[in-house]
Amino acid sequence: MSGVVIPLLIVAVLAGAAYGRDRDARHLARRLWRIIYWVNLPFFPVLVAHAPVHEVGPAMLAAFATLTLLVILVELYAHRRFDDSAERAAFSLSATWPNTGWLGPPVVSAVLGAGALPTALLYATAVSAPFNMLVNATLAAAHDRRHVLAILRVSILRNHYLGPTLLGLVGALLEVDVPDRLLDAAEWVVVGGSIPAFFAFGLVLARTSLVPDEAVGAALVIRLAVAPGLLFAVSRLVAVPDAFLIQAGMATGMNVLVISSEHRLPLHGIVAAIFWGTALVLAGAGTYVLLS
Repeated sequence: MSGVVIPLLIVAVLAGAAYGRDRDARHLARRLWRIIYWVNLPFFPVLVAHAPVHEVGPAMLAAFATLTLLVILVELYAHRRFDDSAERAAFSLSATWPNTGWLGPPVVSAVLGAGALPTALLYATAVSAPFNMLVNATLAAAHDRRHVLAILRVSILRNHYLGPTLLGLVGALLEVDVPDRLLDAAEWVVVGGSIPAFFAFGLVLARTSLVPDEAVGAALVIRLAVAPGLLFAVSRLVAVPDAFLIQAGMATGMNVLVISSEHRLPLHGIVAAIFWGTALVLAGAGTYVLLS
């Protein structure tokens, strides 16, 4: 499946955009994302348990360190660039929150092969997801400071993937033997679920202006170049899996739309950053697959 997943994602986005052109189907997009969210949940412990945790422990610490540095740099830039706190928060989310759940796994699978998928999902669930929910989501709420403590509490209590991730990590640390058939099924479900997720994204794109501005361009440079560049620099000192480097350079995550809506942040720049970043990642990954 890894060889055809990139074309399928592109077709899914185009099909969603075509379907949503004549009707407002954004409610359908939210429903599809919710279904995929819950369908993937029971398979995550299987994939994380198969990840080489003993080998990538230092790489996980390095990834946390570079994500923290990235947020500091973005916040410094945003405070100089934007006067409005809501615009500042929207930009920060666009630049710091990668799509390691729905975009990263199929791209890693296509570029590195299905064998790298457990490591990619380990980054998504044990590094990116908790950092996003506890740090970036808090920053999004910071412009309305009454909600900061609430978002911290909700981030922990409503992070349904926290328990399965911990279960998978225990299995990986104990080196539990995962049956091949179960592992294959989990890989198919997680990678295959990206296709309807991208169809849903197309539904949203059909109803949103995608004209980029200077802020969108800055967010794209930070998300696609600076973020993976920081981790690559650290990889000169610490062994970092290629799957981690690819995940670090993913486009802005679709979950940013949910967080931004909750905190009444402007969505234009966010949607444009997601679209153009996703297009560049898919184009780059597709070119690599065709030439390799």
